[in-house]
Amino acid sequence: MTPRSTLLSGIVVLLLATAAGLYYLRSSSENLQASTATTTPTSTYAFSTYASSSKLQSSNTTVSTTVTQPPGCQHNITPVFTRPFTNATMIQFVYPLGGISTGSPARSYVFVKTASNGSHLFVPVYAPVNMTLQGITYAYRNYGPLGARPEYRLDFQATCEVFLTFDHVPTVEGWIASLGPSVPANNTRTGVYVSVPVQAGELLGYTDGTRVAGSWDFMVLNHAKPAFHVNDSRWTSDQYRYGDCPYDYFTGDVKATYYTLLSASGTTTTPLCGKVSRDVAGTIAGGWFQGNSTTAQGSRLMVGKFLNYIEIVVSQTSGPLFDIRDYRSVVDPATVTVGQSVCYSDGASYAYFDLVSQLSMRAATGTGGCPAQLPSQYQVWNR
Repeated sequence: MTPRSTLLSGIVVLLLATAAGLYYLRSSSENLQASTATTTPTSTYAFSTYASSSKLQSSNTTVSTTVTQPPGCQHNITPVFTRPFTNATMIQFVYPLGGISTGSPARSYVFVKTASNGSHLFVPVYAPVNMTLQGITYAYRNYGPLGARPEYRLDFQATCEVFLTFDHVPTVEGWIASLGPSVPANNTRTGVYVSVPVQAGELLGYTDGTRVAGSWDFMVLNHAKPAFHVNDSRWTSDQYRYGDCPYDYFTGDVKATYYTLLSASGTTTTPLCGKVSRDVAGTIAGGWFQGNSTTAQGSRLMVGKFLNYIEIVVSQTSGPLFDIRDYRSVVDPATVTVGQSVCYSDGASYAYFDLVSQLSMRAATGTGGCPAQLPSQYQVWNR
Protein backbone atom coordinates (compact mmCIF):
# COMPACT_ATOMS: atom_id res chain seq x y z
CA MET A 1 0.00 0.00 0.00
CA THR A 2 1.22 3.50 -0.72
CA PRO A 3 2.54 5.12 2.51
CA ARG A 4 -0.08 7.44 3.96
CA SER A 5 2.39 10.30 4.31
CA THR A 6 3.14 10.37 0.60
CA LEU A 7 -0.54 10.89 -0.14
CA LEU A 8 -0.73 14.28 1.55
CA SER A 9 0.26 15.92 -1.70
CA GLY A 10 -2.84 14.42 -3.32
CA ILE A 11 -5.26 16.35 -1.15
CA VAL A 12 -7.40 18.90 -2.91
CA VAL A 13 -9.10 21.26 -0.49
CA LEU A 14 -12.42 22.59 -1.70
CA LEU A 15 -11.48 26.24 -1.44
CA LEU A 16 -8.33 25.66 -3.53
CA ALA A 17 -9.78 23.13 -5.94
CA THR A 18 -12.13 25.40 -7.82
CA ALA A 19 -9.48 26.76 -10.17
CA ALA A 20 -8.30 23.26 -11.03
CA GLY A 21 -11.79 22.05 -11.79
CA LEU A 22 -11.87 19.68 -8.80
CA TYR A 23 -14.70 19.96 -6.34
CA TYR A 24 -15.88 18.09 -3.27
CA LEU A 25 -19.16 19.55 -2.05
CA ARG A 26 -21.76 18.59 0.49
CA SER A 27 -25.36 19.70 0.87
CA SER A 28 -26.77 21.13 4.06
CA SER A 29 -28.59 17.88 4.85
CA GLU A 30 -25.53 15.67 4.47
CA ASN A 31 -26.70 13.68 1.45
CA LEU A 32 -23.75 13.72 -0.91
CA GLN A 33 -24.19 11.34 -3.82
CA ALA A 34 -21.48 10.09 -6.17
CA SER A 35 -21.70 8.71 -9.68
CA THR A 36 -19.25 7.72 -12.36
CA ALA A 37 -19.53 7.26 -16.09
CA THR A 38 -17.65 4.05 -16.83
CA THR A 39 -16.63 5.18 -20.30
CA THR A 40 -15.33 8.64 -19.38
CA PRO A 41 -12.66 9.94 -16.99
CA THR A 42 -15.07 12.12 -15.06
CA SER A 43 -17.76 11.45 -12.49
CA THR A 44 -20.66 13.48 -11.14
CA TYR A 45 -21.08 14.23 -7.45
CA ALA A 46 -24.69 15.23 -6.76
CA PHE A 47 -25.84 16.37 -3.36
CA SER A 48 -29.50 16.13 -2.42
CA THR A 49 -31.05 17.58 0.71
CA TYR A 50 -33.94 15.80 2.31
CA ALA A 51 -35.65 17.20 5.37
CA SER A 52 -36.23 14.91 8.33
CA SER A 53 -39.70 13.96 9.49
CA SER A 54 -41.47 17.14 10.55
CA LYS A 55 -44.38 19.18 9.29
CA LEU A 56 -42.33 22.35 9.57
CA GLN A 57 -39.27 21.47 7.52
CA SER A 58 -38.14 23.34 4.43
CA SER A 59 -38.34 22.03 0.87
CA ASN A 60 -35.79 19.77 -0.82
CA THR A 61 -32.98 21.05 -3.00
CA THR A 62 -30.13 19.47 -4.91
CA VAL A 63 -26.73 20.80 -5.97
CA SER A 64 -24.46 19.06 -8.48
CA THR A 65 -20.96 19.53 -9.79
CA THR A 66 -18.26 17.52 -11.54
CA VAL A 67 -14.88 16.26 -10.36
CA THR A 68 -12.09 14.50 -12.19
CA GLN A 69 -12.13 10.81 -11.41
CA PRO A 70 -8.77 9.31 -10.42
CA PRO A 71 -7.43 6.87 -13.04
CA GLY A 72 -7.03 3.17 -12.43
CA CYS A 73 -10.43 2.04 -11.15
CA GLN A 74 -11.33 -1.56 -11.98
CA HIS A 75 -14.62 -2.38 -13.71
CA ASN A 76 -16.70 -4.76 -11.60
CA ILE A 77 -20.45 -4.34 -11.19
CA THR A 78 -20.71 -7.12 -8.57
CA PRO A 79 -17.75 -6.78 -6.19
CA VAL A 80 -17.80 -9.03 -3.14
CA PHE A 81 -17.41 -7.38 0.26
CA THR A 82 -15.07 -9.82 1.96
CA ARG A 83 -14.92 -8.34 5.46
CA PRO A 84 -17.58 -7.14 7.94
CA PHE A 85 -18.11 -3.38 8.05
CA THR A 86 -18.65 -3.34 11.83
CA ASN A 87 -19.08 -5.61 14.86
CA ALA A 88 -22.57 -7.01 14.29
CA THR A 89 -22.95 -8.11 17.93
CA MET A 90 -23.03 -4.42 18.87
CA ILE A 91 -25.79 -3.55 16.37
CA GLN A 92 -29.45 -3.56 17.37
CA PHE A 93 -30.93 -3.55 13.84
CA VAL A 94 -30.49 -1.98 10.41
CA TYR A 95 -33.05 -0.24 8.25
CA PRO A 96 -33.88 -1.22 4.67
CA LEU A 97 -33.54 1.24 1.80
CA GLY A 98 -36.39 3.41 0.61
CA GLY A 99 -37.24 5.51 3.62
CA ILE A 100 -39.32 8.51 2.59
CA SER A 101 -39.28 10.69 5.69
CA THR A 102 -36.25 9.14 7.41
CA GLY A 103 -33.69 10.75 5.12
CA SER A 104 -31.85 9.63 2.00
CA PRO A 105 -33.63 6.65 0.38
CA ALA A 106 -30.28 5.14 -0.65
CA ARG A 107 -28.97 4.86 2.89
CA SER A 108 -29.33 1.98 5.28
CA TYR A 109 -29.41 3.31 8.83
CA VAL A 110 -27.38 1.22 11.28
CA PHE A 111 -28.67 1.43 14.87
CA VAL A 112 -26.18 0.62 17.63
CA LYS A 113 -27.09 -1.02 20.91
CA THR A 114 -27.23 0.89 24.18
CA ALA A 115 -25.19 0.33 27.33
CA SER A 116 -26.71 -0.25 30.76
CA ASN A 117 -26.51 3.48 31.49
CA GLY A 118 -28.53 4.27 28.37
CA SER A 119 -25.68 5.61 26.26
CA HIS A 120 -25.05 4.27 22.78
CA LEU A 121 -22.14 1.92 22.29
CA PHE A 122 -19.17 2.99 20.21
CA VAL A 123 -18.81 0.46 17.40
CA PRO A 124 -15.88 0.01 15.00
CA VAL A 125 -16.16 0.95 11.33
CA TYR A 126 -14.18 -1.26 8.94
CA ALA A 127 -13.48 -1.26 5.21
CA PRO A 128 -15.56 -4.16 3.82
CA VAL A 129 -13.55 -4.38 0.58
CA ASN A 130 -10.40 -3.01 -1.01
CA MET A 131 -11.36 0.50 -2.05
CA THR A 132 -10.17 4.09 -2.40
CA LEU A 133 -11.02 6.85 0.05
CA GLN A 134 -12.13 9.79 -2.09
CA GLY A 135 -13.84 12.30 0.17
CA ILE A 136 -13.57 13.44 3.78
CA THR A 137 -16.11 15.78 5.33
CA TYR A 138 -15.64 16.99 8.91
CA ALA A 139 -18.39 19.23 10.25
CA TYR A 140 -20.52 20.02 13.26
CA ARG A 141 -23.86 18.24 13.42
CA ASN A 142 -26.50 20.06 15.42
CA TYR A 143 -28.65 17.85 17.67
CA GLY A 144 -30.73 20.59 19.25
CA PRO A 145 -30.98 20.23 23.04
CA LEU A 146 -28.36 17.46 22.86
CA GLY A 147 -25.82 19.93 21.48
CA ALA A 148 -23.57 19.94 18.46
CA ARG A 149 -20.75 17.53 17.72
CA PRO A 150 -18.16 17.31 14.92
CA GLU A 151 -18.53 14.16 12.80
CA TYR A 152 -16.93 12.70 9.71
CA ARG A 153 -18.43 11.50 6.47
CA LEU A 154 -16.21 9.17 4.42
CA ASP A 155 -16.78 8.47 0.73
CA PHE A 156 -15.11 5.61 -1.11
CA GLN A 157 -14.89 4.08 -4.57
CA ALA A 158 -14.74 0.27 -4.68
CA THR A 159 -14.86 -0.18 -8.47
CA CYS A 160 -15.53 2.05 -11.46
CA GLU A 161 -19.24 1.44 -10.85
CA VAL A 162 -19.60 1.00 -7.07
CA PHE A 163 -19.27 3.69 -4.39
CA LEU A 164 -19.61 3.45 -0.59
CA THR A 165 -20.34 6.01 2.10
CA PHE A 166 -20.16 5.93 5.89
CA ASP A 167 -21.65 8.92 7.69
CA HIS A 168 -21.92 10.14 11.30
CA VAL A 169 -18.51 8.82 12.39
CA PRO A 170 -17.21 11.06 15.22
CA THR A 171 -13.81 9.36 15.58
CA VAL A 172 -11.56 8.29 12.71
CA GLU A 173 -8.10 6.81 12.54
CA GLY A 174 -5.25 9.29 12.80
CA TRP A 175 -4.19 9.05 9.16
CA ILE A 176 -7.71 9.94 8.01
CA ALA A 177 -7.89 12.86 10.44
CA SER A 178 -4.51 14.10 9.17
CA LEU A 179 -5.78 14.11 5.58
CA GLY A 180 -9.13 15.70 6.37
CA PRO A 181 -10.00 19.23 7.49
CA SER A 182 -8.12 20.21 10.64
CA VAL A 183 -11.05 22.22 11.99
CA PRO A 184 -14.69 21.11 11.80
CA ALA A 185 -16.81 23.27 9.52
CA ASN A 186 -20.07 24.87 10.57
CA ASN A 187 -21.76 23.26 7.57
CA THR A 188 -21.34 20.05 5.59
CA ARG A 189 -20.63 21.73 2.27
CA THR A 190 -16.89 21.87 2.88
CA GLY A 191 -14.56 18.87 2.70
CA VAL A 192 -11.47 17.55 0.96
CA TYR A 193 -11.01 15.32 -2.04
CA VAL A 194 -8.31 12.65 -1.67
CA SER A 195 -7.26 9.42 -3.36
CA VAL A 196 -6.08 6.92 -0.75
CA PRO A 197 -6.16 3.11 -1.08
CA VAL A 198 -7.72 1.23 1.82
CA GLN A 199 -7.51 -2.52 2.42
CA ALA A 200 -10.47 -4.75 3.28
CA GLY A 201 -10.73 -5.17 7.04
CA GLU A 202 -8.85 -1.95 7.81
CA LEU A 203 -10.17 0.00 10.79
CA LEU A 204 -11.50 3.41 9.77
CA GLY A 205 -12.90 4.73 13.04
CA TYR A 206 -15.58 4.39 15.69
CA THR A 207 -19.14 5.65 15.97
CA ASP A 208 -22.05 5.69 18.38
CA GLY A 209 -24.37 7.03 15.68
CA THR A 210 -26.26 10.28 15.90
CA ARG A 211 -26.95 11.72 19.32
CA VAL A 212 -30.67 11.60 18.60
CA ALA A 213 -31.20 8.06 17.33
CA GLY A 214 -27.90 6.28 17.80
CA SER A 215 -27.81 5.41 14.09
CA TRP A 216 -25.14 5.88 11.44
CA ASP A 217 -25.29 5.58 7.66
CA PHE A 218 -24.11 2.91 5.24
CA MET A 219 -24.76 3.70 1.58
CA VAL A 220 -23.83 1.94 -1.66
CA LEU A 221 -24.38 3.42 -5.13
CA ASN A 222 -24.01 1.10 -8.12
CA HIS A 223 -24.10 2.91 -11.46
CA ALA A 224 -24.53 -0.33 -13.34
CA LYS A 225 -27.88 -0.91 -11.60
CA PRO A 226 -30.19 2.07 -12.22
CA ALA A 227 -33.44 1.98 -10.27
CA PHE A 228 -36.81 1.78 -12.01
CA HIS A 229 -38.90 4.94 -12.13
CA VAL A 230 -42.07 5.55 -14.10
CA ASN A 231 -40.55 8.77 -15.48
CA ASP A 232 -36.75 8.68 -15.28
CA SER A 233 -36.40 12.35 -16.25
CA ARG A 234 -37.82 13.39 -12.87
CA TRP A 235 -35.12 11.63 -10.86
CA THR A 236 -31.94 13.64 -11.22
CA SER A 237 -30.22 12.80 -7.93
CA ASP A 238 -27.93 9.80 -7.77
CA GLN A 239 -29.35 8.67 -4.42
CA TYR A 240 -32.67 8.02 -6.17
CA ARG A 241 -31.11 6.50 -9.28
CA TYR A 242 -28.37 4.17 -8.12
CA GLY A 243 -28.89 3.27 -4.47
CA ASP A 244 -28.35 -0.45 -3.89
CA CYS A 245 -28.62 -2.79 -0.90
CA PRO A 246 -25.19 -2.78 0.78
CA TYR A 247 -25.79 -6.15 2.45
CA ASP A 248 -26.22 -7.98 -0.85
CA TYR A 249 -22.52 -7.45 -1.54
CA PHE A 250 -21.60 -9.74 1.35
CA THR A 251 -21.80 -13.53 1.24
CA GLY A 252 -22.32 -16.52 3.52
CA ASP A 253 -22.80 -16.11 7.26
CA VAL A 254 -21.91 -12.42 7.20
CA LYS A 255 -24.73 -11.65 4.76
CA ALA A 256 -27.11 -13.85 6.77
CA THR A 257 -26.24 -11.89 9.92
CA TYR A 258 -27.05 -8.57 8.25
CA TYR A 259 -30.35 -9.90 6.97
CA THR A 260 -31.19 -10.97 10.52
CA LEU A 261 -30.56 -7.38 11.57
CA LEU A 262 -32.85 -6.20 8.76
CA SER A 263 -35.61 -8.45 10.08
CA ALA A 264 -35.04 -7.07 13.57
CA SER A 265 -36.06 -3.62 12.29
CA GLY A 266 -39.63 -4.89 11.80
CA THR A 267 -39.61 -4.55 8.05
CA THR A 268 -41.90 -6.76 5.99
CA THR A 269 -40.91 -5.33 2.62
CA THR A 270 -40.09 -7.39 -0.43
CA PRO A 271 -37.19 -7.54 -0.95
CA LEU A 272 -36.27 -7.44 2.71
CA CYS A 273 -33.54 -4.86 2.12
CA GLY A 274 -36.02 -2.56 0.39
CA LYS A 275 -35.53 -0.57 -2.80
CA VAL A 276 -34.37 2.96 -3.45
CA SER A 277 -37.35 3.58 -5.75
CA ARG A 278 -40.90 3.37 -4.44
CA ASP A 279 -42.48 3.72 -7.91
CA VAL A 280 -44.99 1.04 -8.85
CA ALA A 281 -46.53 1.69 -12.27
CA GLY A 282 -50.32 1.97 -12.35
CA THR A 283 -50.57 2.66 -8.60
CA ILE A 284 -50.15 5.65 -6.30
CA ALA A 285 -46.91 4.28 -4.83
CA GLY A 286 -43.78 6.30 -5.43
CA GLY A 287 -43.03 9.82 -6.57
CA TRP A 288 -45.33 12.46 -8.08
CA PHE A 289 -44.49 15.90 -9.40
CA GLN A 290 -45.99 19.18 -10.60
CA GLY A 291 -45.03 21.10 -13.74
CA ASN A 292 -41.40 20.53 -14.65
CA SER A 293 -40.39 19.57 -11.12
CA THR A 294 -37.65 17.04 -10.44
CA THR A 295 -35.91 15.74 -7.34
CA ALA A 296 -33.64 18.76 -7.75
CA GLN A 297 -36.30 21.48 -7.86
CA GLY A 298 -39.99 22.21 -7.62
CA SER A 299 -42.81 20.38 -5.87
CA ARG A 300 -42.96 16.64 -5.33
CA LEU A 301 -45.00 14.11 -3.38
CA MET A 302 -43.77 10.72 -2.15
CA VAL A 303 -45.96 7.92 -0.84
CA GLY A 304 -45.12 4.34 0.08
CA LYS A 305 -45.04 1.66 2.73
CA PHE A 306 -41.94 1.53 4.93
CA LEU A 307 -41.38 -0.88 7.82
CA ASN A 308 -44.89 -1.26 9.34
CA TYR A 309 -46.41 2.07 8.33
CA ILE A 310 -47.47 4.18 5.37
CA GLU A 311 -45.57 7.42 4.94
CA ILE A 312 -46.30 10.48 2.85
CA VAL A 313 -44.12 13.52 2.26
CA VAL A 314 -45.19 16.57 0.23
CA SER A 315 -42.50 19.10 -0.63
CA GLN A 316 -43.74 22.33 -2.20
CA THR A 317 -41.71 24.90 -4.13
CA SER A 318 -42.50 27.30 -1.30
CA GLY A 319 -43.86 26.67 2.13
CA PRO A 320 -43.23 24.02 4.81
CA LEU A 321 -42.81 20.33 4.14
CA PHE A 322 -45.83 18.15 4.97
CA ASP A 323 -45.38 14.56 6.15
CA ILE A 324 -47.34 11.93 8.01
CA ARG A 325 -46.95 8.32 9.06
CA ASP A 326 -50.04 6.13 9.21
CA TYR A 327 -49.49 3.08 11.45
CA ARG A 328 -53.08 1.86 11.24
CA SER A 329 -53.91 1.58 7.55
CA VAL A 330 -53.58 -1.85 5.96
CA VAL A 331 -53.85 -0.47 2.42
CA ASP A 332 -50.47 -0.60 0.71
CA PRO A 333 -50.14 2.30 -1.76
CA ALA A 334 -48.74 -0.22 -4.25
CA THR A 335 -52.19 -1.85 -4.38
CA VAL A 336 -54.21 1.33 -5.08
CA THR A 337 -54.85 1.29 -8.83
CA VAL A 338 -56.48 3.56 -11.44
CA GLY A 339 -60.02 4.55 -10.47
CA GLN A 340 -59.45 3.90 -6.77
CA SER A 341 -59.10 6.29 -3.84
CA VAL A 342 -57.49 5.99 -0.42
CA CYS A 343 -56.87 8.21 2.58
CA TYR A 344 -54.10 8.02 5.17
CA SER A 345 -53.94 9.83 8.51
CA ASP A 346 -51.81 10.06 11.62
CA GLY A 347 -54.72 11.49 13.59
CA ALA A 348 -53.53 15.07 13.34
CA SER A 349 -53.30 15.31 9.54
CA TYR A 350 -54.50 13.40 6.48
CA ALA A 351 -53.60 12.80 2.84
CA TYR A 352 -56.36 11.77 0.41
CA PHE A 353 -55.41 10.28 -2.98
CA ASP A 354 -57.51 9.62 -6.08
CA LEU A 355 -55.67 7.90 -8.97
CA VAL A 356 -57.14 9.32 -12.17
CA SER A 357 -54.81 7.54 -14.61
CA GLN A 358 -51.44 5.82 -14.60
CA LEU A 359 -49.78 9.21 -14.93
CA SER A 360 -52.13 11.56 -13.05
CA MET A 361 -53.38 11.72 -9.47
CA ARG A 362 -55.51 14.09 -7.43
CA ALA A 363 -54.42 14.64 -3.85
CA ALA A 364 -55.62 16.70 -0.90
CA THR A 365 -53.96 17.19 2.48
CA GLY A 366 -55.25 18.80 5.62
CA THR A 367 -55.57 18.66 9.38
CA GLY A 368 -57.62 16.15 11.33
CA GLY A 369 -58.85 12.71 10.33
CA CYS A 370 -59.73 11.43 6.88
CA PRO A 371 -62.74 13.00 5.12
CA ALA A 372 -65.44 10.83 3.56
CA GLN A 373 -64.48 11.85 0.03
CA LEU A 374 -61.89 13.84 -1.90
CA PRO A 375 -62.11 17.48 -0.75
CA SER A 376 -62.84 20.10 -3.38
CA GLN A 377 -59.51 21.79 -2.64
CA TYR A 378 -57.11 19.31 -4.18
CA GLN A 379 -53.97 19.39 -6.33
CA VAL A 380 -53.10 17.45 -9.45
CA TRP A 381 -49.83 15.53 -9.47
CA ASN A 382 -48.17 13.73 -12.36
CA ARG A 383 -45.49 11.11 -12.84
